[in-house]
Amino acid sequence: MSRVPPKLAAAIGLSLALTACSRDEEVNRVVADFDGFSKEIVSKVKTAPNLAVGLLEAQKLLDANKEVMVQKLSSIKDVKGFQVSADTKKKMEETLKSDAEAVGGLGMAYVAQLAMNAGLTSKFQKLADDYRGIVTRGLGQ
Repeated sequence: MSRVPPKLAAAIGLSLALTACSRDEEVNRVVADFDGFSKEIVSKVKTAPNLAVGLLEAQKLLDANKEVMVQKLSSIKDVKGFQVSADTKKKMEETLKSDAEAVGGLGMAYVAQLAMNAGLTSKFQKLADDYRGIVTRGLGQ
C-alpha cells in the first residue's frame, strides 16, 4: 500500500477547505433575487398606465417583500473576501450598483412629472428611501 506524500495531502486538504468555504453560490443566489426584485420595482413604475399607479404598485411590491429582502441581504453581509471569488464579488458590486441606479434613476426619468406634483414627489421619495433602507439594513452600510 502506498502512502500519500505529505505535501500532496496538505494541498488536497487546503483545496477541500477552500472549496468548503466558498459561498459563491449563496451570494449569487441572493444577488439574483435582489436583482429580480429591483427590476420588478422599476417595471411596476414604467409599465403602469400613469406614474401615480406605478409608484403605488411598486411601493406595494416593496412593502410585501421588504423583510425577506433584508434577511437575504443580511445572510451575505458577513461574507469575507476569501469566501467568494473575485468574479462573484465584482458581479455582486456591479449588480447592486446597477439596481440602485435603476431605482434611483426613476426620479430622472419622471423628473418633469415629479417637479409638478408634490404628492408624486413624496411617493417617489418614500419608495427610494424604503429601497435604500433595505440595502442599508440588509448589508449594514
